[in-house]
Amino acid sequence: MCEITVLFLLINSVMTYVNNSFNINKYLSNNLTSYFKAIFIGALTPFCSCSTIPLFNSLLKNGINHGISFAYLLTSPLINPMIFTMLLAAFGLKITIFYVTFIVIFVFIVSFVLSFLAADLLLKDDFLLIKQESKCKCKAKLKFKECFYKALLSYKKIFKYIFFGMLIGAFFHNFIPQDLLSNNLANLGIYGIFLASLFGILLYVRTDLIIPLGISLMNAGFPLGVLFSFLIAGGGCSLPELILLKSMFKTRMMIIFILSVLAMANIFGILLYFFY
Repeated sequence: MCEITVLFLLINSVMTYVNNSFNINKYLSNNLTSYFKAIFIGALTPFCSCSTIPLFNSLLKNGINHGISFAYLLTSPLINPMIFTMLLAAFGLKITIFYVTFIVIFVFIVSFVLSFLAADLLLKDDFLLIKQESKCKCKAKLKFKECFYKALLSYKKIFKYIFFGMLIGAFFHNFIPQDLLSNNLANLGIYGIFLASLFGILLYVRTDLIIPLGISLMNAGFPLGVLFSFLIAGGGCSLPELILLKSMFKTRMMIIFILSVLAMANIFGILLYFFY
Protein backbone atom coordinates (compact mmCIF):
# COMPACT_ATOMS: atom_id res chain seq x y z
CA MET A 1 0.00 0.00 0.00
CA CYS A 2 2.76 2.45 0.95
CA GLU A 3 4.82 1.53 -2.13
CA ILE A 4 1.93 2.09 -4.53
CA THR A 5 0.96 5.37 -2.82
CA VAL A 6 4.50 6.76 -2.98
CA LEU A 7 4.97 5.62 -6.58
CA PHE A 8 1.62 7.06 -7.63
CA LEU A 9 2.18 10.48 -6.08
CA LEU A 10 5.82 10.76 -7.12
CA ILE A 11 5.47 9.48 -10.69
CA ASN A 12 2.29 11.43 -11.41
CA SER A 13 3.78 14.65 -10.00
CA VAL A 14 7.03 14.28 -11.96
CA MET A 15 5.34 13.23 -15.21
CA THR A 16 2.81 16.09 -15.03
CA TYR A 17 5.60 18.58 -14.37
CA VAL A 18 7.81 17.20 -17.17
CA ASN A 19 4.95 17.13 -19.66
CA ASN A 20 3.88 20.65 -18.71
CA SER A 21 7.44 21.93 -19.11
CA PHE A 22 8.77 19.90 -22.03
CA ASN A 23 5.73 18.23 -23.68
CA ILE A 24 6.60 14.52 -23.59
CA ASN A 25 3.77 13.90 -26.06
CA LYS A 26 6.09 14.70 -28.94
CA TYR A 27 8.48 11.94 -27.79
CA LEU A 28 5.63 9.42 -27.51
CA SER A 29 3.55 10.70 -30.38
CA ASN A 30 1.23 8.40 -32.29
CA ASN A 31 3.74 6.71 -34.60
CA LEU A 32 5.32 3.25 -34.88
CA THR A 33 8.56 4.10 -33.11
CA SER A 34 6.66 5.32 -30.05
CA TYR A 35 5.34 1.80 -29.42
CA PHE A 36 8.88 0.50 -29.19
CA LYS A 37 9.87 3.47 -27.02
CA ALA A 38 7.06 2.54 -24.63
CA ILE A 39 8.17 -1.11 -24.68
CA PHE A 40 11.73 0.01 -23.98
CA ILE A 41 10.57 2.15 -21.03
CA GLY A 42 8.66 -0.86 -19.74
CA ALA A 43 11.73 -3.05 -20.08
CA LEU A 44 13.77 -0.62 -17.97
CA THR A 45 11.28 -0.36 -15.09
CA PRO A 46 11.62 -3.28 -12.63
CA PHE A 47 8.00 -3.17 -11.53
CA CYS A 48 5.54 -5.92 -10.63
CA SER A 49 2.08 -5.88 -12.22
CA CYS A 50 0.60 -3.49 -9.62
CA SER A 51 3.60 -1.16 -9.54
CA THR A 52 3.17 -0.47 -13.26
CA ILE A 53 -0.14 1.31 -12.60
CA PRO A 54 1.21 4.71 -11.41
CA LEU A 55 3.28 5.30 -14.56
CA PHE A 56 0.57 3.85 -16.81
CA ASN A 57 -1.95 6.17 -15.17
CA SER A 58 0.38 9.10 -15.66
CA LEU A 59 0.93 8.31 -19.35
CA LEU A 60 -2.81 8.30 -19.98
CA LYS A 61 -3.34 11.48 -17.96
CA ASN A 62 -0.68 13.27 -19.97
CA GLY A 63 -2.47 12.49 -23.21
CA ILE A 64 -0.30 9.62 -24.47
CA ASN A 65 -2.18 7.41 -26.94
CA HIS A 66 -3.92 4.51 -25.16
CA GLY A 67 -2.32 1.94 -27.47
CA ILE A 68 1.19 3.24 -26.73
CA SER A 69 0.42 3.36 -23.00
CA PHE A 70 -0.89 -0.21 -23.22
CA ALA A 71 2.44 -1.32 -24.69
CA TYR A 72 4.15 -0.11 -21.53
CA LEU A 73 1.56 -1.77 -19.29
CA LEU A 74 2.03 -5.21 -20.87
CA THR A 75 5.82 -5.05 -21.05
CA SER A 76 6.91 -3.67 -17.68
CA PRO A 77 6.21 -6.66 -15.39
CA LEU A 78 7.54 -9.21 -17.90
CA ILE A 79 10.86 -7.74 -19.10
CA ASN A 80 13.52 -5.95 -17.11
CA PRO A 81 17.30 -6.34 -16.66
CA MET A 82 16.88 -8.58 -13.60
CA ILE A 83 14.43 -10.92 -15.31
CA PHE A 84 16.66 -11.07 -18.40
CA THR A 85 19.69 -11.99 -16.28
CA MET A 86 17.78 -14.63 -14.30
CA LEU A 87 16.31 -16.19 -17.44
CA LEU A 88 19.74 -16.28 -19.03
CA ALA A 89 21.24 -18.05 -16.01
CA ALA A 90 18.32 -20.46 -15.61
CA PHE A 91 17.32 -21.37 -19.16
CA GLY A 92 20.16 -20.26 -21.43
CA LEU A 93 20.57 -17.68 -24.19
CA LYS A 94 18.31 -19.33 -26.77
CA ILE A 95 15.15 -19.42 -24.65
CA THR A 96 15.89 -15.98 -23.14
CA ILE A 97 16.19 -14.31 -26.56
CA PHE A 98 13.10 -16.18 -27.74
CA TYR A 99 11.16 -14.99 -24.68
CA VAL A 100 12.15 -11.33 -25.03
CA THR A 101 11.59 -11.29 -28.80
CA PHE A 102 8.19 -12.92 -28.47
CA ILE A 103 7.04 -10.49 -25.76
CA VAL A 104 8.18 -7.45 -27.76
CA ILE A 105 6.51 -8.60 -31.01
CA PHE A 106 3.30 -9.69 -29.29
CA VAL A 107 2.99 -6.47 -27.28
CA PHE A 108 3.64 -4.33 -30.34
CA ILE A 109 0.98 -6.10 -32.42
CA VAL A 110 -1.70 -6.01 -29.70
CA SER A 111 -1.06 -2.40 -28.67
CA PHE A 112 -0.87 -1.22 -32.30
CA VAL A 113 -4.22 -2.87 -33.14
CA LEU A 114 -5.70 -1.48 -29.92
CA SER A 115 -4.83 2.07 -30.97
CA PHE A 116 -7.36 1.82 -33.83
CA LEU A 117 -10.21 1.43 -31.33
CA ALA A 118 -11.77 4.67 -30.14
CA ALA A 119 -10.60 5.74 -26.69
CA ASP A 120 -14.17 6.42 -25.56
CA LEU A 121 -14.94 2.72 -25.98
CA LEU A 122 -12.10 1.72 -23.68
CA LEU A 123 -11.32 4.42 -21.13
CA LYS A 124 -13.46 6.00 -18.45
CA ASP A 125 -14.70 9.55 -18.94
CA ASP A 126 -12.10 11.16 -16.64
CA PHE A 127 -9.31 10.10 -18.99
CA LEU A 128 -11.18 11.20 -22.10
CA LEU A 129 -11.54 14.72 -20.69
CA ILE A 130 -7.85 14.76 -19.81
CA LYS A 131 -6.89 13.66 -23.33
CA GLN A 132 -8.95 16.52 -24.77
CA GLU A 133 -7.39 19.04 -22.40
CA SER A 134 -3.88 17.79 -23.24
CA LYS A 135 -4.42 18.84 -26.87
CA CYS A 136 -4.67 22.49 -25.85
CA LYS A 137 -1.48 24.29 -26.85
CA CYS A 138 -1.97 27.17 -24.45
CA LYS A 139 -1.43 25.36 -21.14
CA ALA A 140 -0.24 27.49 -18.25
CA LYS A 141 3.07 26.55 -16.68
CA LEU A 142 2.65 24.67 -13.42
CA LYS A 143 4.92 24.67 -10.40
CA PHE A 144 5.90 21.29 -8.97
CA LYS A 145 3.71 21.76 -5.88
CA GLU A 146 0.74 22.35 -8.18
CA CYS A 147 1.57 19.12 -10.01
CA PHE A 148 1.77 17.33 -6.66
CA TYR A 149 -1.63 18.72 -5.70
CA LYS A 150 -3.11 17.42 -8.96
CA ALA A 151 -1.56 14.02 -8.20
CA LEU A 152 -3.21 14.07 -4.76
CA LEU A 153 -6.59 14.77 -6.34
CA SER A 154 -6.10 11.89 -8.76
CA TYR A 155 -5.01 9.63 -5.92
CA LYS A 156 -8.14 10.51 -3.97
CA LYS A 157 -10.32 9.35 -6.86
CA ILE A 158 -8.73 5.88 -7.04
CA PHE A 159 -7.93 5.38 -3.34
CA LYS A 160 -10.70 2.83 -2.83
CA TYR A 161 -9.38 0.76 -5.74
CA ILE A 162 -5.83 0.88 -4.33
CA PHE A 163 -7.07 -0.06 -0.87
CA PHE A 164 -9.06 -3.11 -1.98
CA GLY A 165 -6.44 -4.10 -4.53
CA MET A 166 -3.67 -4.10 -1.97
CA LEU A 167 -5.91 -5.90 0.55
CA ILE A 168 -6.31 -8.78 -1.88
CA GLY A 169 -2.66 -8.48 -2.89
CA ALA A 170 -1.54 -8.91 0.72
CA PHE A 171 -3.41 -12.22 0.84
CA PHE A 172 -2.00 -13.62 -2.41
CA HIS A 173 1.40 -11.84 -2.40
CA ASN A 174 4.12 -14.15 -3.77
CA PHE A 175 2.00 -17.26 -3.17
CA ILE A 176 3.09 -19.93 -5.65
CA PRO A 177 1.18 -23.24 -5.53
CA GLN A 178 4.25 -25.41 -6.08
CA ASP A 179 2.48 -28.70 -5.33
CA LEU A 180 -0.27 -27.84 -7.80
CA LEU A 181 2.26 -27.03 -10.50
CA SER A 182 4.53 -30.01 -9.98
CA ASN A 183 1.98 -32.74 -9.18
CA ASN A 184 -1.05 -31.83 -11.29
CA LEU A 185 -0.49 -29.39 -14.14
CA ALA A 186 2.72 -31.12 -15.22
CA ASN A 187 0.76 -34.28 -16.01
CA LEU A 188 -1.95 -32.68 -18.15
CA GLY A 189 0.16 -32.11 -21.24
CA ILE A 190 -0.90 -29.19 -23.40
CA TYR A 191 -4.02 -28.66 -21.26
CA GLY A 192 -1.73 -27.85 -18.36
CA ILE A 193 -0.60 -24.75 -20.28
CA PHE A 194 -4.11 -23.28 -20.33
CA LEU A 195 -4.81 -24.12 -16.69
CA ALA A 196 -1.42 -22.72 -15.59
CA SER A 197 -2.23 -19.37 -17.21
CA LEU A 198 -5.63 -19.24 -15.48
CA PHE A 199 -4.10 -20.01 -12.08
CA GLY A 200 -1.32 -17.50 -12.67
CA ILE A 201 -3.67 -14.64 -13.52
CA LEU A 202 -5.57 -15.15 -10.24
CA LEU A 203 -2.45 -14.71 -8.10
CA TYR A 204 -0.12 -11.81 -7.30
CA VAL A 205 3.47 -12.85 -7.89
CA ARG A 206 6.56 -11.27 -9.38
CA THR A 207 8.09 -12.90 -12.45
CA ASP A 208 11.59 -12.89 -10.94
CA LEU A 209 10.29 -15.00 -8.03
CA ILE A 210 8.82 -17.66 -10.33
CA ILE A 211 12.13 -18.18 -12.18
CA PRO A 212 14.07 -19.75 -9.24
CA LEU A 213 11.17 -22.18 -8.72
CA GLY A 214 11.30 -22.93 -12.43
CA ILE A 215 14.90 -24.12 -12.15
CA SER A 216 14.05 -26.86 -9.64
CA LEU A 217 10.91 -27.84 -11.57
CA MET A 218 12.83 -27.97 -14.85
CA ASN A 219 15.46 -30.25 -13.31
CA ALA A 220 12.64 -32.56 -12.24
CA GLY A 221 11.39 -32.79 -15.82
CA PHE A 222 8.64 -30.18 -15.58
CA PRO A 223 7.34 -29.03 -19.03
CA LEU A 224 8.75 -25.64 -19.95
CA GLY A 225 5.57 -24.67 -21.75
CA VAL A 226 3.48 -25.02 -18.59
CA LEU A 227 6.08 -23.19 -16.51
CA PHE A 228 6.33 -20.18 -18.85
CA SER A 229 2.57 -20.00 -19.26
CA PHE A 230 2.28 -19.63 -15.49
CA LEU A 231 5.22 -17.20 -15.41
CA ILE A 232 3.80 -14.84 -18.06
CA ALA A 233 0.21 -14.92 -16.76
CA GLY A 234 1.24 -14.61 -13.11
CA GLY A 235 3.72 -11.83 -13.78
CA GLY A 236 1.70 -9.98 -16.42
CA CYS A 237 -1.59 -9.73 -14.60
CA SER A 238 -3.03 -10.14 -11.10
CA LEU A 239 -6.28 -9.63 -9.23
CA PRO A 240 -4.99 -6.51 -7.41
CA GLU A 241 -3.87 -5.01 -10.72
CA LEU A 242 -7.28 -5.67 -12.26
CA ILE A 243 -8.95 -3.84 -9.38
CA LEU A 244 -6.65 -0.86 -9.91
CA LEU A 245 -7.24 -0.87 -13.65
CA LYS A 246 -10.98 -0.86 -13.03
CA SER A 247 -10.61 2.78 -12.02
CA MET A 248 -9.36 3.59 -15.54
CA PHE A 249 -10.80 0.98 -17.90
CA LYS A 250 -14.28 0.29 -19.12
CA THR A 251 -15.38 -3.35 -19.07
CA ARG A 252 -14.41 -4.09 -22.67
CA MET A 253 -10.88 -2.78 -22.03
CA MET A 254 -10.61 -5.01 -18.95
CA ILE A 255 -11.58 -7.99 -21.11
CA ILE A 256 -9.06 -7.01 -23.79
CA PHE A 257 -6.29 -6.74 -21.18
CA ILE A 258 -7.06 -10.13 -19.59
CA LEU A 259 -7.36 -11.87 -22.95
CA SER A 260 -4.10 -10.27 -24.12
CA VAL A 261 -2.17 -11.63 -21.14
CA LEU A 262 -3.80 -15.06 -21.42
CA ALA A 263 -3.08 -15.21 -25.17
CA MET A 264 0.53 -14.16 -24.61
CA ALA A 265 0.99 -16.83 -21.92
CA ASN A 266 -0.72 -19.62 -23.85
CA ILE A 267 0.84 -18.96 -27.26
CA PHE A 268 4.35 -18.82 -25.80
CA GLY A 269 3.68 -21.92 -23.70
CA ILE A 270 2.42 -23.85 -26.73
CA LEU A 271 5.44 -22.82 -28.80
CA LEU A 272 7.76 -24.10 -26.08
CA TYR A 273 5.70 -27.27 -25.67
CA PHE A 274 6.08 -28.24 -29.34
CA PHE A 275 9.53 -26.89 -30.19
CA TYR A 276 11.61 -27.31 -26.97
